[in-house]
Parts: sequence; structure tokens; C-alpha cells
Amino acid sequence: MNQRSAALFQLLTSLARIVESLDDEKLDALLAGNFRLQVAGEEVRPKPKGRKEARQRRPAALPDDLIGKLRDSASTEEGERLLRGLDKASLRLIAKQVHVRPNRMDDVEALVGKIVRQTIGQRVSREAIRGASVGVPTAIPIQPEDRRSGTADGEPGASGR
Repeated sequence: MNQRSAALFQLLTSLARIVESLDDEKLDALLAGNFRLQVAGEEVRPKPKGRKEARQRRPAALPDDLIGKLRDSASTEEGERLLRGLDKASLRLIAKQVHVRPNRMDDVEALVGKIVRQTIGQRVSREAIRGASVGVPTAIPIQPEDRRSGTADGEPGASGR
């Protein structure tokens, strides 16, 4: 189809849409000659069929010290309590700030779990492995004389040798 034919096709298609949109009274008036359609000579470009406009996102209002409180939490349960009630967009923002990459399909519970593991869980696990510095029993090395007696605390052994 050449350019002229394509333009004529578009014009007739547009006219057909306009005529179809008329109610019965206006259509009867058009057919009787009492109603007139006028074609303007302006160039109208069709809207591009691209992506829809991006939604305007409102910035999530988070407490300034939320991440600090989260990192200072003593337990994972306390961290989960801090994050409860936040919407998914806010949790995604927090995840970004604590270097967690959420999946697209992550729901609120999954986001809370990932954030808590990243901020609190690692610290709690590290402390559990290292042990607290106060009041933790340490291994006492066995002295050579203790080995002969059969016990680690130096009392005569029950072996009877």
C-alpha cells in the first residue's frame, strides 16, 4: 500500500469510529442532512504504543534511626518487631540500605527475614560462635602429672593401677 492509500485508510477508519460513537438521534440527523461532520486539516500524530507512564512513587517515610535500632537489637525477634507494620516498598528501601538484594517475588515476610538475617542474625551467630567474653568456661589443659592419675583435676583416679 502506498502512502496515499494508507492515509485514506486511516481517515476512513477514524470516520467509522466517530460514526459508530454517535447516538441514534445524531445518526438520523446526519443521514437527514441536519447534522454535519467536519474534518479539520490539522496533522494529528497518534500516541506511541509504548510503555505506560511510570507511577509516581511517594517516598517512604522511615524513622531516621530505624536501621540503627535494627543493628543494635539484641535478638532477631526484637528486629522482627521493629519491621512489622511496614509496607513492602519501605522494606525494599531498608533492604537496599543494609545491602540486601530482594527478589521480585519476595513478600513482606521474606523481606523481613532477609533484613533481620543481614543485620541481626550475622551478629548473633558471630557472638554465639565466639562466645561472650564474661563468664564463659574455657578448656583447662591437662598437665602431664594429671594424665598419670587418670583424671583431669589431679585427684587419684579410679582406675586402680
